[in-house]
Amino acid sequence: MTKRSIIAGGLLAVAGLAHAAFWDHHPDKKIEDNLLSPMLVAVPNDPNTSIIQVYDPNDPSFPHFPLLLTESTGYQIECSNIPKLKNMFTGLGFDPDMLAWMEQVAVDDARVVGSGYELNPSLHCDNSAQLLSVDFPNESKFFLDLDGLSSNKVNHIGCQGLLDAMGYDISTAYKVDPGLFGIYFNAADANDIHCMNGVPVGETGSCGDYANGESWDQLIQNGTQTYICIDGVSQTQGDPTCESGFEPNNGQCVYVPQSCGSHNHGSFWSERIAYGSQSYGCNDGNITALGAPVCDSGYEASGLQCIYKPKNCGDHSHGSSWIVSITNGTQSFSCHDGSTVAGNVTCNNGFNWNGSICAYVPKTCKSPVNNTVHAHASSWTDNIANGARSFSCDDGSVTNTSNTCHSQYSWNGSSCAYVPRTCKSPVTNEMKAHGSSWTDSISNGSRSFKCSDGSVSNTANNCHSNYSWNGSSCVYVPKNCGSRTHNTSWSESISNGDVTKKCYDGKTSITKTTCDSHYKIAGVGQCTYEYYNCGSRLHNTTWNEHREGNRAGWCDPPRYRDTKKCYNGTVSLLDSVETWPGIPRRPGYECNH
Repeated sequence: MTKRSIIAGGLLAVAGLAHAAFWDHHPDKKIEDNLLSPMLVAVPNDPNTSIIQVYDPNDPSFPHFPLLLTESTGYQIECSNIPKLKNMFTGLGFDPDMLAWMEQVAVDDARVVGSGYELNPSLHCDNSAQLLSVDFPNESKFFLDLDGLSSNKVNHIGCQGLLDAMGYDISTAYKVDPGLFGIYFNAADANDIHCMNGVPVGETGSCGDYANGESWDQLIQNGTQTYICIDGVSQTQGDPTCESGFEPNNGQCVYVPQSCGSHNHGSFWSERIAYGSQSYGCNDGNITALGAPVCDSGYEASGLQCIYKPKNCGDHSHGSSWIVSITNGTQSFSCHDGSTVAGNVTCNNGFNWNGSICAYVPKTCKSPVNNTVHAHASSWTDNIANGARSFSCDDGSVTNTSNTCHSQYSWNGSSCAYVPRTCKSPVTNEMKAHGSSWTDSISNGSRSFKCSDGSVSNTANNCHSNYSWNGSSCVYVPKNCGSRTHNTSWSESISNGDVTKKCYDGKTSITKTTCDSHYKIAGVGQCTYEYYNCGSRLHNTTWNEHREGNRAGWCDPPRYRDTKKCYNGTVSLLDSVETWPGIPRRPGYECNH
């Protein structure tokens, strides 16, 4: 069985074990030793009980709070209602006004830390905790269940005044059977709450000259407060009655500034007086004239009155005019039948009259581009050569907010300067700076270029040996054969016949052999008798043949020279030599020939 089941389930004295029945069934239990001893030590008069104010010297935002120290155990007092808080101080036996002068103790002080207040419940000025009543054989005791149902701990209260200040009526307390109380509740000495000065719970006492229940009025600062004696403790009743000019505020009489009839404190107004009007102010019920009166035409102020004035205007005669300096300008006045008439106002340069003062007029700005005038706080854009410039005006000061140039132009700090364009290499597509020169390698040669403002000029084309520029690429130039030009043929006599020769790329070859009667071709340029020839090739002769490689993947395929031999009608390959490595096809490029 728990505290929850005892209280919530109604296992109180009216529905539990009777006191006598409990002790009849437990004759070995001693009341004095086992139940009452640890509960009867909460006393109403304990000089060691104190209240301190806890603060944090290192944290100004730390909320100060009063802490009750009873037997070195701390209980935080939480009450935002000042009169009720004072009643709690009084109920504990302390001066109700001690909040203003109680001892200030740091939160890390040994007394505060050792009190364990953070682990203990707080004391509130309302009756939110359950009040329990236990009728022991010798005495009735009262306990507050400050922890609620979160634990079995209850607190024994030492004096009636504290219960009264917290709003409890002991006649309405829950009665708990003493046989159950000692088993299911923890009422150890460490949980007792003592009072410094008071009467035991359930008893009444006088308050000095006043009997219990008697009321009286007592002077306080700027008023009186009604008190009542409850069980030996003086407690306030209602708000204080304050003197004239004061009103109750949180148990005190605070001063209220007085009005002046229909005019509130701190207000100003004007009233008509003879031949003029006077301004007044109210200060805590006192009416004070403010300055001299404003008199009608023909009258002037004399003290707090308006008296008739001759037609002159002070030192100025009627009809005269004069000029008076005002802030940032001057104003003309004239005297008319004793009345000073305000005339025109002339403001200093840069100021204009706004009806009451010469107000400063922010200066205009002149455009640095075309000298046009622009108003204060305005923004504008002026066209310049090859671009535009933007400005803003601030009281005569011009700020250049941006400079925008046309395409191919850039701001150089004073103007939009032309930016020469770059060039793209016709060979590699690489970008080249204006004014630069470069040379790119091409097949069988190189090409040189120069960049001038985006325009590329071809300055030179250099081809390898035996190659010549044809306007688009380096093409091969075949060689002659001595006096014989490339790709020409002629006839020469040989033994037993004649041959036809041809010059091709510097090499002479026999293209035809003709043998005399009864001879046959034994090889290139040879005639032999009776042996089998190889077609046009004579027996036991060798010759060279030229051929091209596969053209796939090549702009100009490789070329080869094959050396062959005819022997008795059979042709054999003696050697094969590459005469031209060829020009491969580059991805993404067209062949030039």
